[in-house]
Amino acid sequence: MLYRQFGDGWADVTVAEVAALVGRWQRALKALELDAGARIALCIRNSVDWIALDLAALGSGMVVVPLYVDDNPDNIAWCAGNAEVQLLVVESTHLAQALEDTRAPLPPIRVLHPDADDRRASVAALLAASACTLQGSARCRVRGGTREVMPYRVDPGLKPALEFK
Repeated sequence: MLYRQFGDGWADVTVAEVAALVGRWQRALKALELDAGARIALCIRNSVDWIALDLAALGSGMVVVPLYVDDNPDNIAWCAGNAEVQLLVVESTHLAQALEDTRAPLPPIRVLHPDADDRRASVAALLAASACTLQGSARCRVRGGTREVMPYRVDPGLKPALEFK
């Protein structure tokens, strides 16, 4: 177990699950044509999703701009604009709408937990569109059940942000 998260009860998250999610995020960021040096803002609660996206971005040489999810939408919009972020990942439909209501210029927004009727681009759609096509699978325990998880492997097309000699 790498992480324990509370949602509908406590859930243990394994290293393999986090690594698989990091790999999916790296592919998604690459599909969005975000290169090393790109700035992405995270306005989501502390969670496995935050950790995976943070690791994926940093591993791809990007700059992560953490924003407080409970901050005033005007402040969030100003910070995103001032930091010149190219992608903004937010927690909810409510927050995305509040940011759009500020009328501030915003980068593309992806919603982590959208409402059922939200037509904005969701994180789930982004990750599904860039799903890994790796060989094999591993069984991992999630919320008392099991699900298939793809094993993590670094995409050979991705260059490491740092190289040690």
